Amino acid sequence: MDYAETGGSHGSAPGLLDTENGNIPGFGLSATSMSDWALGNDYLQFDFNYSNGNIDYVGSYINSNAGYGSVKSSSTAHIYNYSARYGKGFSLSKQTMLTPYVELGHHRWERGLSATQDETYSHNYGGLGLLLQAAPVNKLVLNADLFYGRTFQSKISTNSYTLPEATLGNSSFKRYGVGADYAFSQRFHGKISYSHESYSYGISDLSSYGYYEPNSTTKNDIFRVGIGYAF
Repeated sequence: MDYAETGGSHGSAPGLLDTENGNIPGFGLSATSMSDWALGNDYLQFDFNYSNGNIDYVGSYINSNAGYGSVKSSSTAHIYNYSARYGKGFSLSKQTMLTPYVELGHHRWERGLSATQDETYSHNYGGLGLLLQAAPVNKLVLNADLFYGRTFQSKISTNSYTLPEATLGNSSFKRYGVGADYAFSQRFHGKISYSHESYSYGISDLSSYGYYEPNSTTKNDIFRVGIGYAF
């Protein structure tokens, strides 16, 4: 995870305000189907993943002139992702299939900065993707995935009375990835994948106490290793 907040609004100095970086372990569950029940080669996927861990925090105290880097600590992170896809596959050859799809999803990040300060960022997103699958040899399927969409209903909620909840600006949502699936048997498969995603949160309105949530960007590199079972 690579998260960064930047200044430059409401009289704040431009540049980095704080960052959070680190590796967060987790697990996921996914169910995928391709069958002829509507348009032919109908592709359907539901996915859930959860991550929980500590990441490095670098920032500064509010109303401090010390600047970015004057505070270094760690924060807790609980991250939930839900998504659903629907698409139609087109056979390019006996070994290759291209599947355009639509995807809707939800993201929630529970950010624990200290024992007394908690923040929760969340958004929904939707967009279009392309999944390319190829079988170069028997039992092995390689895939490449591209997705572009938009976030919506982005918001932050906190346990602070200065900014208990605020609407955040939406942004583009980009993702690309590659993966491999190897059939150890007719039922059991081994799976590995890598994907990169990026999105932003726009600045919130000022609260009645004069505080606001600044602009931020998030970039995630996601590595997965797992076992699949074919019904």
